[in-house]
Amino acid sequence: MVGGLQRRRVLVTGGGGFIGGRLVERLLLEEGAVVRALVHSPAGAVWLSRTRAELVPGDITQPDSLSAALAGGEVVFHCAALLGGEAERMHQVNVAGTANLLAAARQAGVARFVHVSSMAVLGRRFPDGADETTPPRPGADPYARTKLAAEELVRAAHREHGLPTVILRPTIVYGPRSQWWTVDPIQRLKQGRLALPGRGDGVANVVYVDDVVNALLLAATVPDIEGETFLISGEERVRWRDFYGAYARMLGRRVPTWPLPLAWAVTGLTQALDRAIARLRGNRRPIAGARLLLLVGLRAGRKVAGSLYKLGRWEMAMYRSRAQISVARARERLGYRSAWPLARAMAETERWLRVQGYLPEAS
Repeated sequence: MVGGLQRRRVLVTGGGGFIGGRLVERLLLEEGAVVRALVHSPAGAVWLSRTRAELVPGDITQPDSLSAALAGGEVVFHCAALLGGEAERMHQVNVAGTANLLAAARQAGVARFVHVSSMAVLGRRFPDGADETTPPRPGADPYARTKLAAEELVRAAHREHGLPTVILRPTIVYGPRSQWWTVDPIQRLKQGRLALPGRGDGVANVVYVDDVVNALLLAATVPDIEGETFLISGEERVRWRDFYGAYARMLGRRVPTWPLPLAWAVTGLTQALDRAIARLRGNRRPIAGARLLLLVGLRAGRKVAGSLYKLGRWEMAMYRSRAQISVARARERLGYRSAWPLARAMAETERWLRVQGYLPEAS
């Protein structure tokens, strides 16, 4: 329990999602807050309806739907975001949606607006010890670009309109209810579709979901941090073979590894085939005859190469990087401390996976 939110009225966007959902639970069960959750999808409201949270229909891309959700609210936790899909839709949700929510928060006079961004804004190649002074380099990644654009809107709302804002940049978040970094690794290991390049000794900048929620609660309550940005990560040095190895042990197996030269070769071949296929399909001439046979052959080769090794170059770079994110600023200014080392966090995650049926019941 962090404290400071008892009986305070808070709004959580993305409450039906992974981080937002855990935040709602903690706000209700531990903090004693009066929680209102903005609900966009009926599917996301199923489990929320079992809690004491007030569910308010709304969509951050529809400004007219936000005034009722923010009426009387004191703190906003903006967790809603689109992680994939078409770039245009991602911009509509992550950037325009944030702009709409900021405008509504200013009108409602909220006391603190906590925005969940991502370390993705730093790009795929950041230096060891990267911190809040490291220049963002989102590159061509639409998710990273939209998250950085949303950050700029949040800073402008504080700088130009006096809205009390705090930005958090979590690293890779895992734990119960995480699809990307908990359920997917288990399923890929089961299907033999997960392997690490080399020895898997790159640094995994991972953080357990409850550490992120602790940081969110601190961001909402610590005084004199308005306008600041904080990177949030686990504090121990975790290698990718440790991270995926914990999941593999739950299944009674080991994480496969590929010799680095072979992994690079197959990855390069896969990308070359992708480019060749794209060029053929982008040609305006009808695909027929020899070109049709070539396209079929390229697709067959791509399928074989992909079945051998499915990492893209950016994933290869991520798994090989030895750079670790610094949380020194969060420790100093927020009072953040990671309470969930890998072993403890994975034990809790394993219990959830077994209850949900992703793992066989323990004998």
